[in-house]
Amino acid sequence: MKGKNKAIIALVLILILLPLTLLMTIAHWLPTLAGIWLPQGTRIAMEASPRFTRGAIIVPDLRYLVGDCELATIKDATLSHPKRWRIHLDTLNLNVDCLSKIPLDESGPAAPRTLAEWQSLLPESLLTIDRVNVTPFQQFSGGVRLTLTPQQQTVHYQGPSLSVDAQLNGQMLDLQKLKIQAFAGMDPLELVGTITLPPLTDELPEQGHLATKLRIPQEPELVDVILNWNDDQGTFSLKNPAAPEALMTLPWTISENIFEVNGGQWFWPYAGFPLRGGIALRIDDWKQGLEKALISGRMNVVTQGSAGKANAVLNIGPGKLSLINSSLPMQLTGEAKQDGMVFYAVLPGEISGAIADPKLLFRPGALLRSRGRVIDSIDVDEIRWPLAGVSVTQRGVDGRLQAIVRAHENQRGNFVLHLDGKADDFLPDAGLWRWKYWGKGEFTPMQAKWDVRGQGEWRDSVIELSSLSTGFDKLEYGSMLVTEPRLKLERPLHWQRAQTAPTFDGAFILNAGETTFSGGSTLPPSTLTFSVTGKDPSSFQYKGDLHAGSIGPVRVNGRWDGVRLRGNAWWPQQGLTVFQPLIPADWKMTLKDGSLYSQVAFSAAAGQGFEAGGHGVVKSGSVWMPDNQINGVDFVLPFRFGNSTWQLGTDGPVTLRIAEVKNQVTSSNITADLEGWYPWSDTQPLTLSNVNVDILGGKMRVQQLRLPQRDAALLRLENISSSELITAVNPKQFTMSGRVNGALPLWLNHPQWIIKDGWLTNPGPLTLRLDKDMADAIVENNIAAGVAVNWLRYMEISHSWTDINLDNLGVLTLRANVRGTSQVEGKRNEVRLNYSHQENLFTLWRSLRFGDNLQTWLEQHTELPDVRCQTRDKACEETQ
Repeated sequence: MKGKNKAIIALVLILILLPLTLLMTIAHWLPTLAGIWLPQGTRIAMEASPRFTRGAIIVPDLRYLVGDCELATIKDATLSHPKRWRIHLDTLNLNVDCLSKIPLDESGPAAPRTLAEWQSLLPESLLTIDRVNVTPFQQFSGGVRLTLTPQQQTVHYQGPSLSVDAQLNGQMLDLQKLKIQAFAGMDPLELVGTITLPPLTDELPEQGHLATKLRIPQEPELVDVILNWNDDQGTFSLKNPAAPEALMTLPWTISENIFEVNGGQWFWPYAGFPLRGGIALRIDDWKQGLEKALISGRMNVVTQGSAGKANAVLNIGPGKLSLINSSLPMQLTGEAKQDGMVFYAVLPGEISGAIADPKLLFRPGALLRSRGRVIDSIDVDEIRWPLAGVSVTQRGVDGRLQAIVRAHENQRGNFVLHLDGKADDFLPDAGLWRWKYWGKGEFTPMQAKWDVRGQGEWRDSVIELSSLSTGFDKLEYGSMLVTEPRLKLERPLHWQRAQTAPTFDGAFILNAGETTFSGGSTLPPSTLTFSVTGKDPSSFQYKGDLHAGSIGPVRVNGRWDGVRLRGNAWWPQQGLTVFQPLIPADWKMTLKDGSLYSQVAFSAAAGQGFEAGGHGVVKSGSVWMPDNQINGVDFVLPFRFGNSTWQLGTDGPVTLRIAEVKNQVTSSNITADLEGWYPWSDTQPLTLSNVNVDILGGKMRVQQLRLPQRDAALLRLENISSSELITAVNPKQFTMSGRVNGALPLWLNHPQWIIKDGWLTNPGPLTLRLDKDMADAIVENNIAAGVAVNWLRYMEISHSWTDINLDNLGVLTLRANVRGTSQVEGKRNEVRLNYSHQENLFTLWRSLRFGDNLQTWLEQHTELPDVRCQTRDKACEETQ
């Protein structure tokens, strides 16, 4: 009896301790037990045993392995059954690369289950996973919620790059939303629709129709996606409802081993010019999965530009796409045309790597070329892009990037540019691209050759130009010759393209040697330094100054907004003597005194051209020449410039004040005002007014001169001293004293006259005295003339009137009527004298050494008759 009791007690202890022992050691025996039902070569592993709490089982971790590869990892799983099964997972990690390591089942495939049978096995349950990570598709991570019953299955998946809402009722799948963003920066694609699934899970439906909507970035509206099939053939099409032509039409056939697309057509009008072509695709052994399928195909692209049609062909395969290591050769061959440009391509390459992270590597011989006309004035002889060794991945471009450009501008000359650099996983604003560039060319309009060289890099969102040197051997245009101008970087040009705080800054220096002019003027070597600061090349401010030897500095600042260049320039007060090098030596002109300052605001834009406005001021200027001196020059020039027209005198007229001009005839208190437009017109005239000169003891004034001239400008002479005039001319034959008044109508655009119907008269007495020796000689040689000359030896003129005409050849004609009293040998006689005189005034001025400049000005601003008419004879008058 005692032994039986011990046996019963031991059995009870075993029944109590055995479940506890099994529960405590579940992490050790459950993986082994589960291996009976798992596929061969796979197993599960647990780090810690599950625990029970408040009616739920918590599994801290569970791993599903294929050999040593973790196919799935579960973290913090909770299983409960309040009314239906609830499963909550904190994290589920899946590695699809491990699927290829699952060994094949050699026992042969089992009979496939129907979709309804699989659905009938589902318990009423709710599965929630906070985060699903799929390797190597980490960009599609998200959370999932599955609601399962035998009659209906619902899935909700939400992630930053992928979201899905779908419901399956029997064989009808209602895809309420599928939104996917495959690449950063691309607009997401959206898909909605319904699908009828086949009864058997390993078969395709015998016939059917799928219609859904797809959003593409280029279209604001959804486009139609339609799939029709019947038995082993069908058609896939992509169409914009508002367009007459489908974007894509792919007729396909499918058999036990081959999926094939033949006669496919595509059309893409969104590239700025229409692209179209055909598609052929073949996939062998498609049922064996992606790793075993063999892919080959062909797609052509037809383009059309002003140079005609062109065709390029992309050949693919045969090769494979793999979840782990793809190997798909390809080659693009042919040409494309856009507007006036033609592109030629021979681009062999290969796609490798995982399908989720493919890599395109261009093989030796890969070359892209182009030629044609970029714009109306530039013809590209050839552009070459060698691409051998360059690879392209989702992370960017890697390898050596080169370009060679040979082109010519019809009016400006030929040039060659080279670019060579190294890219390291480069995309715009990501990765690194270092480059250097160099080139040379001709600038025909200025008979010059130029060169350029430099280097820089694009690192993530920062573009930096670290060196730049460009210049000409010379610039020669008309009478100007600039020696070796060259632009360099004084401080690297730095552009931070970040969206939050973009910056753009750098500094330049432009040096030039002497600038000479054919007249003998010389501008000393000049230097322009300026800096830029802003957000980007389309929005920055600039500041700088210009020196040319002792001339300057001229300070400049302003801004560029991508459309218009605005700025201001200041020239601080500076002595005029610094401009002495600009005056040709043969002018024999010396700047003695005076100062200059100015200020200008300017603006330039396409369609507007260059506009400017401001003023310049010269104070107390003094210029000395061998035959004259000009002292006390004050000059104020307010102006505006736009549409190739100068507006002179904006806030007031252009004013000129000269204290004195010393010559054979000294002039003083010279004033002149100028106001209007240049070039002038009837609606925008140029007016010279307030012209006054104190000269020869009297005054000379012009009330107004309007250009274009409609009426003569009246030059008035008031109280001109004849004695001062005779002293200045210094004739040996006679002397004169007294005052003269007059009026000279001036013409600048008359076909014949400079002065027409001018006159002179004396307001008071005039005295004329002939040289005794000259008079005696005339009396001795000609008795008749001697009588008249005797009357003029000394004559007091009470009244005179002189008609004056001056033509534009310089011929001056005087007709005088003189009345007065002569005194000869103590006798007084009343004299009436009619006198005519003709002389070339230009010749007279040259003999007096002060008329050259005036003659030149008159010759340039008056209308000259036929130059063959040098005399006023009858034959000349007939030719006119």
